[in-house]
Amino acid sequence: MANNYCQGTVAPFLPLTQEHKDLIDWDPDDSVLDSEGNWITDEEHDPEDEARAELDRLAMKLGMTEEYKFGGHLGYERHVRDPEVYYLYCEEGLGGETAVLLQYILQGLDKNIEHIQVEGASTCSKLRPGEFGGWACHITRDDIKWYGTGQWLREQALTDADKLLLEKAVPGFWDDDPDFPSEDWRYEIANEDTRLGYHEWCAQQRELKNEGADDDLDG
Repeated sequence: MANNYCQGTVAPFLPLTQEHKDLIDWDPDDSVLDSEGNWITDEEHDPEDEARAELDRLAMKLGMTEEYKFGGHLGYERHVRDPEVYYLYCEEGLGGETAVLLQYILQGLDKNIEHIQVEGASTCSKLRPGEFGGWACHITRDDIKWYGTGQWLREQALTDADKLLLEKAVPGFWDDDPDFPSEDWRYEIANEDTRLGYHEWCAQQRELKNEGADDDLDG
């Protein structure tokens, strides 16, 4: 049986506040609030519980859930040559909730840090085709973009004639589907959740959406 790995590093080194570190270390299992933001217990709460509740509320506001714990959360280490900044990394890929957390951190930093970039690799302990690739996430204060080598390679294999035929056969082939943006597809590519091409992925998402609607009607 082969083992798959998905690791990445964050650039630049970042000056983290205690709040930032607490959010990076946030574990939903330690939350004093439920998923709707209510106290789990009705007991009298001490200042430590109140501080934890504030952290939980902020994490929930950012959309962090149980997925953060298992979906590529961050690690950090103080830089050995510059104690004012931290080196950040991810050992299990980069989840969407973690990307939002990085964006929140960026929004609180000095304007001279214009973006955060995460660059990673997907590898396998056996040399199996399709198990390797690169991925990246470019984060600004108001946007998050995902990239993957798989789609890039497929695009490079297309000739100009191929592109012309595809444009004629499928109107708007190079445009985003209004219901399923390519940014979401890139996230799934980077997170190793799909290997479908963009339009095949859109068709799958539409089919799943329709099945969900049918289930609602049957219920």
